[in-house]
Amino acid sequence: MNKTVKNLLIALLGAACVGVVALSTNAVKAKKEAKMPKYVIMLIGDGMSFNSIAMTENYLAYKEGKNYGGPRLAMRSFPYFAMAETYCYDNVVTCSAAAGTAIACGQKTRQNYEGVDPEGQPIENIAEKLHAMGYNIGIVTDEPINHATPVAFYGHDKSRSHYGTFAKQLAESGFEMFAGNGFLQDRRAEFDDFDDIAYAKENGYEVVYNVSDLKSAGSKVCLFQPSSRVKESTITAEADSLKTYDIEEAVQGDFSVKEMLELTIEKLGDKKPFFIMCEGGDIDHAAHANFTMSVVNEILEFDAAVASAVAFYEKHPDETLIIVTADHETGGVAVGGPRPYGRDNWVNWDVLDADWEANKSRGNNEGAFCHELSSQANVGFISYSHTAGCVPVFALGKHAERFQTAMDNTEFVKKIMD
Repeated sequence: MNKTVKNLLIALLGAACVGVVALSTNAVKAKKEAKMPKYVIMLIGDGMSFNSIAMTENYLAYKEGKNYGGPRLAMRSFPYFAMAETYCYDNVVTCSAAAGTAIACGQKTRQNYEGVDPEGQPIENIAEKLHAMGYNIGIVTDEPINHATPVAFYGHDKSRSHYGTFAKQLAESGFEMFAGNGFLQDRRAEFDDFDDIAYAKENGYEVVYNVSDLKSAGSKVCLFQPSSRVKESTITAEADSLKTYDIEEAVQGDFSVKEMLELTIEKLGDKKPFFIMCEGGDIDHAAHANFTMSVVNEILEFDAAVASAVAFYEKHPDETLIIVTADHETGGVAVGGPRPYGRDNWVNWDVLDADWEANKSRGNNEGAFCHELSSQANVGFISYSHTAGCVPVFALGKHAERFQTAMDNTEFVKKIMD
């Protein structure tokens, strides 16, 4: 071999080695970049839709003296956007239990099933998966803590109304924090003497009703609304089954969903990774009643929680993923009523705002009045129940780019965990 050829081979071999090292370094870097976010906050607006978001932003425009083009909600500032199908295993129109199961477990199930497959077998949910990986878990809601959506992230049963079963499963979950509106009481005879608060305490949870006690609590805690201290919840099991609960502003002294989320983030801290599910459940209640101003108010309350999540993200932008979505659409609401297309088709917010100031509290049995008032103001509802509409998905932070195409509601687990 002559000297020229030998030098050429040495040069080529050296270049190849450099290339291998570079590829190896890039592979390590890519693997590092692909790691799970350290902090995951999923916010679920129960019953929220594209149109109810648009309606809320139209109200914000009205408050600035405009007919349209006002401020955007915090969730609408997210850089990535998708839409999710919501049908369940046995119906094109889902319920919160089946939808929550699809989101939390990544599998369709039957109406009213919680955390189980169509045959009734338990499915591991994302909170359980992450807890096993060392993540702290927080479950937050303005509903009772054993209500449909929060249950999907810790419970397993063939009936969403088995509240006692879920109270037991909550206490046995080992999750670090729950925050909500007390417990719904199970009316089955076998739970006549069951004390859900006592059972939680027996399993190592401290049950607190104020910030001071929360701050001094140990590693497992339930933060409940102060108003729920004197009874199981401010919503009864009977009212929930009949959808006859009152729609009103928060009870004086109770926590907003924003405050509960902030307290949960503060309690879990940023030393260990965490997963938090935060539900704005009263959006659904208001939409069931076709109560326009209550829907708007509840979405604004929920969006304030979204803004708090964003504030946390801004402190940890390279480690945090925030997802905002809904379990289903409720009410079939649309901005624009029965009047002919034109300038008179704008929403008459004066009428709706005046009624809201006069009477913020209505029951779902006043749905007919709310429906008619909304229609007169050019807000149209087509249902007092859920619909099959797709729901929005907003994403911000680490790997948020995975949420920018049409998707099914069973894909959340995969997109987060992969």
